[in-house]
Amino acid sequence: MSLKGCVDTLRQWLPLIAYEKNLTKRKNLFLAFLQLIASDPVPLRPHRSSPRVVKRRPKPFGILTCSRKLYKTSKQRR
Repeated sequence: MSLKGCVDTLRQWLPLIAYEKNLTKRKNLFLAFLQLIASDPVPLRPHRSSPRVVKRRPKPFGILTCSRKLYKTSKQRR
C-alpha cells in the first residue's frame, strides 16, 4: 500500500464520510473507502532496493580506533 495514495484518498473521502448523518451510510462509505485503498496496490518496481543504513557525514577529525591513552594527536592539533 502506498502511504501517499492512502493520504490522498483519505483527503478526498473524509468530507463525504464526516458530513454523512446516517450511520449506516457512513459505515458503507467507510467500507467503500477501505476497499478503494486496498484495490490500489503499489506496482512492482524491479531492480530497486532501499537499504536501511545510516550515512556518516564527513568530519574533520579521524575515528578513535584504539584506547585514548594510546591515541596520539596529530601535529596540527598540538
